[in-house]
Amino acid sequence: TLALDRRELLEFVNLPPELPITDGVFTERQFRRREWPEPLPYDPEQSRALLEAVGWFDRDGDGILEKDGRPFRFTASVLNGKSMDRIAVYVQSQLRRVGVQMEVQLTDNAAMWEKLRTGDFEAWVYIDQAPPDGQQRNHGRGNSAGYNNPEAFDVIDRIEATADPEEVDKLYRRLTEIYRIDPPFTRLVPFTGDWFVHRRIKGLSTPFQAEPDTFTEKLWVEEEQ
Repeated sequence: TLALDRRELLEFVNLPPELPITDGVFTERQFRRREWPEPLPYDPEQSRALLEAVGWFDRDGDGILEKDGRPFRFTASVLNGKSMDRIAVYVQSQLRRVGVQMEVQLTDNAAMWEKLRTGDFEAWVYIDQAPPDGQQRNHGRGNSAGYNNPEAFDVIDRIEATADPEEVDKLYRRLTEIYRIDPPFTRLVPFTGDWFVHRRIKGLSTPFQAEPDTFTEKLWVEEEQ
């Protein structure tokens, strides 16, 4: 994550560069209070230092890190279409700068779901439209991504068993602390949606009240002057 300049990536895929980027999870209450976690910084030097700290070095000068005689090389299964291929190529180029070689394998939607179901992948680049307060469930016990952090699982279990909103907010903050140290995924770009609304429709705002079919009762029609 530290190796990826995600602000530049937003521009690369023609998204507004000011879109909020977050690393962690948060409840809908926290979202509406703008209490979302800050993104991890773009810091390729720290990324390289972390890799070297656990034994990954470019010993033969070919630009790829090695450890115990194995190069740091893996294949990412990438959904073919919806700009995922362009995003993957960008990630590939950024990782290469810190000595990591990511091969790109384009995969159709059906094959991608089968890979996720069976765990038959090294890494994957895909669209996850789950809201941030639902992503904790995707990485709980028995998750298909292979994420395994007992401390995170314990917090997720407590979230599922808690009805007090204040306590749930607190648990989400704790889960975010865990995820920022041991991330189950890297959020590359935020999920976005496009709406075409007549200029007379008032009351919409981004990102909190952007969907006209969800906030109909809060909208009004302004008469033409």
